Order: sequence, then C-alpha cells, then structure tokens
Amino acid sequence: MELIQAKGDTWYLAAAELIPIYRLEGGRCILLDSGLESEREALSAALDRAGLTPVGVFGSHTHRDHSVNNGWLRERYGTRICLPEGEAVIASTPLMCKQVYASLSLEGLMEDCGGMVCRADETVGPEDGTAEFLGVPFRVLHAPGHTPDHICTITPDGVCYTADLMLAGPALETARPCRRPGQHGKAAGCGGRLRLLHRGPPGGVPRPGFGGGGESGPAGPGGRGDAGAAADAPDPGGAGGRRGRAEKAADPQ
Repeated sequence: MELIQAKGDTWYLAAAELIPIYRLEGGRCILLDSGLESEREALSAALDRAGLTPVGVFGSHTHRDHSVNNGWLRERYGTRICLPEGEAVIASTPLMCKQVYASLSLEGLMEDCGGMVCRADETVGPEDGTAEFLGVPFRVLHAPGHTPDHICTITPDGVCYTADLMLAGPALETARPCRRPGQHGKAAGCGGRLRLLHRGPPGGVPRPGFGGGGESGPAGPGGRGDAGAAADAPDPGGAGGRRGRAEKAADPQ
C-alpha cells in the first residue's frame, strides 16, 4: 500500500478501497475506516513503514469492507474506535450485525466478517456538526440510506471523506438497484447532503470511495476509488453548527 498525501495532515493508503488517514504529532494517526480483512497485514506493514501508530478509527459505517479490521486494530495497537451511534449499535453484538448481513448465519457471519463485531469506545451523536475525537475536531455530515447511520467526515484540512455515499466509474456501472428501499432505513435528505457538499468553492467536489477519480484523472490510478477527497468542503453545521466531543460509550457490564 502506498501512502499518499491528500492535503495537509490528511493522507490515504492506496488499498483496494482507499483508507483515509489523519496524521497527528508523535507518529500517531487516526484512520477513517479500517479496510478489508484481506489487506490487514498490508495495512499494518504500510503503517509500520511510515512510522505511524493508529491510535483511533473514526468510522463511517459498519460494513465488512470498512470496519472489519476494527477489532483487530484494537487488539494489536490499542486503537480506540469511534462510530456513529446507530452504527455502534450494529457493531455491538453478532445478532445486531446479522441485521445488516441477514443472509448469513451467526456462525457464518463470525467466520466471514466477525471483526465488525467490536463495541465502540466513543460515538458520534445524531446531529450534523463537529465531533472531537482524540483532540481532533472532525466535521460530520449524516447521510443515512446505505446503512442506518452512515456519515461523511470532513477533516480539519477541509478534505471530505464521503465513504459509500457516492459511486462512480466501474463501481457504478456494475451496481444493482436496491430491491428493498427500506432495508437500511430511509435515505431521505441524502440528495440535500450531496448538494451541500457541492456548494463548496471551485475544486471542492466530493469524490466517492468506490470508482472515483484519483490524482491522475477521472478514473483514478488503476481505476480505483480515491479517498473521497474534497478540498475546502463547506461546514455542514454552518457558522452556528453544533460542536461537541464524541460521546464515550458506557463500559459494558
């Protein structure tokens, strides 16, 4: 995996699905999602080469290609996990995860993507605005539909990670329409969120996590999706947007 700078302290790892990273002082970093289980060792090796320790994951949603390495990162590095409240509920137990992967048995789910089952240390509340995690003020824009509490995250550099809010290129060409629109909750308001992201200054166009443009052009290097980067993205909360720390999850009894 190659580590590429998006802007300022916001970087991303060029994996099958690119993994955004926000770099902190002292060789620490926060991942915005944790990638695929098949790339677990490559992720660790890339972080080691860069001299980075993942002290946190600020996750967008609970799906195997975005959160399956959360538990492994916690065990290996002591990484703290922060998820949107609704996604934290899904990740809390195998039975809740099965609501997302209904076709799998509980045994099959744990064998195939059990790393998703990982209680969050902190959660992001239901309102758009600023959530502080490990001292970093991330701006959050809720975009439910793909999952019940999917979020987009804007780093302090103004780079927006749209996660799975958008598809483009080959990923869009092979996508299938949802047969059950209510399966992951209503997607009402997502169109408005896309318009909000597009109201940024020139160059502030959000890119999808799947099949979007990379630095070398619209198709991106090798046709991969980029880190969902949008320079100077607008503040979803506006001048009076809500600001607060990510809420610490209660210790399980």
